[in-house]
Amino acid sequence: MHKPLVVLLGALIASAPLASHAAAQTYTMDAAKSTLTFGADQMGAPFEGHFGKFNASIRFDAADMAGSQFDVTIDLASADTGEEQRNGTLLGPDFFDIANFKTAHYVTSAITKTKAATYQATGKLTLRDVTRDVTIAFSFTSRKEGAVTASYLVGSATLKRHDFGVGRGEYDDPESVGENVPVKFNLRLLPAAEPGKKQIPKKPTPSTSK
Repeated sequence: MHKPLVVLLGALIASAPLASHAAAQTYTMDAAKSTLTFGADQMGAPFEGHFGKFNASIRFDAADMAGSQFDVTIDLASADTGEEQRNGTLLGPDFFDIANFKTAHYVTSAITKTKAATYQATGKLTLRDVTRDVTIAFSFTSRKEGAVTASYLVGSATLKRHDFGVGRGEYDDPESVGENVPVKFNLRLLPAAEPGKKQIPKKPTPSTSK
């Protein structure tokens, strides 16, 4: 092959865009329309609670699993079961111990697709300064809502409270408080603006009335 042709081919290859999928979309969580709940059994009677304050940083693209990641921080003091005495116990030293541990943190390490619109994520949950692997199952769907496209990240996981040292003293016995803790989440997400780009407000339509 002639040298000039080799140089030309090399230049074309160097200038050609690399074949890769687009980077995962970053989303901001709509806190007012997102929920994070948990459940448990107390003396055989089930109850449910929720966290009023939590934040989720989400990157997701079904075509870019490697670039997708969830990073969630939960304010433990915002836990509410609807019963004042139980709330006090939950926030106390035998359970969340909010005097020493303010937050719980979960970050994914891998996300895989299981079937159409259904996925599985593995990651690390840190609670009471104990870190354990936790797997979540979730779906991710999007729909047009007025002028915006909203996405919904909906899923669940089951934690074992003893893995994190939750429920001590008189509550250690699984007959007192059940071992399994189901966690459910429903996050409403909106696309985040790209870095460096500002949202330009629409100009008001001039009034034709006098």
